[in-house]
Amino acid sequence: EASSKIDTTYTQHFKWALSIAHAFVLMGHAELVQDSVEVALDKHAVALEETVEHASSPSLQALSLQSDAKNRPTLVVDQPRVMILWKPPGWMVTVDNSGGDVNAVPEMQVGGEVPTVHQASNIKDWIAQVYGARHSVARDPRVGHGINHRLDINTSGLLLCSKTHGGFFAAKLQLALQRIRKN
Repeated sequence: EASSKIDTTYTQHFKWALSIAHAFVLMGHAELVQDSVEVALDKHAVALEETVEHASSPSLQALSLQSDAKNRPTLVVDQPRVMILWKPPGWMVTVDNSGGDVNAVPEMQVGGEVPTVHQASNIKDWIAQVYGARHSVARDPRVGHGINHRLDINTSGLLLCSKTHGGFFAAKLQLALQRIRKN
């Protein structure tokens, strides 16, 4: 029940904070709200981190989800709170913060010792598998497993992902304030 209250509070406050920040951007006064919104989002990050920290990792296969080396996501930039992955074409990016499982674990065919993932695998499952043990945000569907934006399935490109709940909120705020731009 406490987790449900945090989920509802998170959703309402998160959307409200980003909407306010974006409204101030449109008025040309983003600097007036940035600090206040950052403080509010940091509080939510701490609350969410505490609820996920003791959760178990998702029940994915023990082996890393891989296809051939040139057709799997790759870490490009690794920072303390965020990372940038290269997403190859054929990987689905869903940013569903509702907690619902948009897609189940990718269908796998075992060919030898390493499982092969079919095209249209969901990158959130790969992130949870590869980074979930070290970064609880990667296991948290309430924040889209730390994925900060989406890319179309047939598009390859850079994908901003968070390594902490605080990093997720900070990146989302920077996107709302138009300090980070997707091209």
